[in-house]
Amino acid sequence: MEKKRTEEDWRNLHERVACAILNGRCANEYFSNMSMESLIDDAIWGADDFVEKLREREEKQ
Repeated sequence: MEKKRTEEDWRNLHERVACAILNGRCANEYFSNMSMESLIDDAIWGADDFVEKLREREEKQ
């Protein structure tokens, strides 16, 4: 049986996903006209969405 993720695991995953999104956005010239605030909001929103959907998927299993 698989180990369930703790709240700390979910927070760490959220942080890593947000950082990955920021890295990708900052490395892409297409996003160079976005403000840092917009980039951060985008990364947080994306991490929220990712973690929410992953939690739902794991609960179904």
